[in-house]
Amino acid sequence: MAELTRRERLGVTPAMIESYGPIIFDLSLNVQDRRGDPVRLLNFDEIERQRAATGLSDGEIAARLGLAADQVTFIRVLLEQRRFKPDRYYRLFQLGGGRRFRIEREMESDPFYEPQFAAHALAVRHAMRFRVEHVRRQIEAAFWTAETVASALQRWARDTPDAIAIATPGYAPVSYDEALAQAERLAAALTALTIRRGDVVSVQLPSIPEFVIVYYAAARLGAVFSTLHMPYGCGEVEPILRHAHASAVFCAAASDKSDLPGMFVGLTEQLPSLRHVISVGPPRPGVLSFQDLVAGADHTLLPPPPVATDVAMMCYTSGTSAAPKAVPHSYQSLLANPRQCLPVFDLKPGDRILSAAPLTHAFGLFVVNSRFSPARSTYPCRHIRPPLLRLRL
Repeated sequence: MAELTRRERLGVTPAMIESYGPIIFDLSLNVQDRRGDPVRLLNFDEIERQRAATGLSDGEIAARLGLAADQVTFIRVLLEQRRFKPDRYYRLFQLGGGRRFRIEREMESDPFYEPQFAAHALAVRHAMRFRVEHVRRQIEAAFWTAETVASALQRWARDTPDAIAIATPGYAPVSYDEALAQAERLAAALTALTIRRGDVVSVQLPSIPEFVIVYYAAARLGAVFSTLHMPYGCGEVEPILRHAHASAVFCAAASDKSDLPGMFVGLTEQLPSLRHVISVGPPRPGVLSFQDLVAGADHTLLPPPPVATDVAMMCYTSGTSAAPKAVPHSYQSLLANPRQCLPVFDLKPGDRILSAAPLTHAFGLFVVNSRFSPARSTYPCRHIRPPLLRLRL
């Protein structure tokens, strides 16, 4: 395989450069508005108000836009080189334009902390399309933020650790603290299995707590979550797994009616990318156990978390008129939907949400994400209970 360029290693696509580039350039450009000279007058409120016009650092821009700092640095330098033409104005470029001091430029990067995207992961990122006007509008309206599913879960687990997060008939309730702990251990186990950021993890599970834990674990790892509906058999799942280049699949245990683990093990012979079959049941040859992975993993052995512009999920359409089509979503686009809908629903902290739709459907995952509305963070979280997800079997 050809060696990846630095742009590809960082997961930066041409579409990201064209859509986020002008915004990054405007935020980093040192255009100061010193009307009234707030610095001389020591008007600190006015200094803070004008802060964005004085040029933000790459880390500050990354936190605002939901990008990784290295991605911002790459895009910013590329845009500055295009606009400042350093080949023609070399001295000016050295003194100021495009070469301003950035502390992150003085720090050596650790290869472990730099994203390493495989070719199939880059292909999914290339499928994401943005328009700069749309990106600006979503960010200014606070529908697109730097929050991810993983960071939202960490926030709820920190503020309300004992609150019930998931309740399902026939299963013990799962608190936010327990959900976070299980998700991090499972993410660490997947890391040990060489599942990396951008790899696709497929799931064919009913609406049980383990489904949500796998979703949270994939979100913590930065893997792309993809669902398979429960009625699908070998003929339906094979082309989806092949197209997605799925690296791992989670499935239900074998029963008198079906043997999903055996089906997926058989598919590993046809699908070179499918390296791991994980069952919510006992292990068997070629099949790992969900429970064993969670119990035996070290949650401290985790890579850095993903950023909001990373691909979070890849949904496949039902394929009623043609073959199913893949629809990728970033964390920003995935979480923007509940942010806009929850005020209409008047959903408040402590309310219970019943997912009548299967979690393998987009609406089922919308219900899961509905508990992560940033509007709730304005409440005194230590004195309230966050919403409870109830699963219907």
